[in-house]
Amino acid sequence: LSRLRALMGDGYPLTLVCALNLSLDLRAEGATEDADRLAAETLDRYTAKVGRDHPDVKAVTEGRRLNSDFDPAPI
Repeated sequence: LSRLRALMGDGYPLTLVCALNLSLDLRAEGATEDADRLAAETLDRYTAKVGRDHPDVKAVTEGRRLNSDFDPAPI
């Protein structure tokens, strides 16, 4: 997540998906407060980008992991 934030920025969709998935990992590890904080701040930004009715927003609120394809540019 820190590398995506540094390279792509906080508001980039892949960064937001990574943060939302990380919040699920944190919750599974018992870091509930960190998970809640990260999920809340990230879900607000993600919802602002894709809209409240987007299927990904529903998936996240149901505790499901998001899948994001990433095709890096050729070097």
